[in-house]
Amino acid sequence: MIIGIDCPSCQSRFKVAEDQIKLHQGLVCCGHCFTLFNAQGHAQANAEKTKHSGANLSKTTRESAWKNGWAIFLLLVLLLSALLQTVYFLRAEISWRYPSSQAYLKLACKKIGYDIALAKQINLLVLDDTDLLEDELRVGLMHLSGTIINQAAFSQAYPTIELALTDIEGRTKYTRGFSPHDYLEHGTDAKLGLAAGQSLSLMLPLANPDQSMAGYRVRLIY
Repeated sequence: MIIGIDCPSCQSRFKVAEDQIKLHQGLVCCGHCFTLFNAQGHAQANAEKTKHSGANLSKTTRESAWKNGWAIFLLLVLLLSALLQTVYFLRAEISWRYPSSQAYLKLACKKIGYDIALAKQINLLVLDDTDLLEDELRVGLMHLSGTIINQAAFSQAYPTIELALTDIEGRTKYTRGFSPHDYLEHGTDAKLGLAAGQSLSLMLPLANPDQSMAGYRVRLIY
């Protein structure tokens, strides 16, 4: 067996067969400075040194692995926290963009006491076939008719209907807003919203204001 020996005088390192050391009762001569010394003691010291170095290396490796594992764990916790925050703040948009997730989101929100708001994509709502006519039987009463159509692939919150009466020059003389409470039939649950592709017919009464009316504008708003 070949072992490494360090010269105690010049610190040169060389390798010697263990059988040769035993044959000469441990005496060896340094090939660099020609110092005679007992190699058996130095061999044991080198063995102990190597043993301690190996132990220290193993300890350092374990500490490094533990630190790396802890860093990975913290990173995963931070990523999970960021994901949960994103889902929480975007829960409404996620719900209507991905309908299959609604059941899980509703269950999670119920656990923490929060609701999922309905979508409010006003560009996907259409107010069609509007008309403003005076009541034939009652003087001073008018009726705004029309149809709200949800062109989205998901349910949406009921909008507010804003009516503006204008004079002959197109200036707004009177405005009136109709909330969902004003135009939904009694018993309709507004929290369910207007379903995907669904339409809602309107017939809203309106007292004729004193200002002379030449035209009107109507739009949907949130």
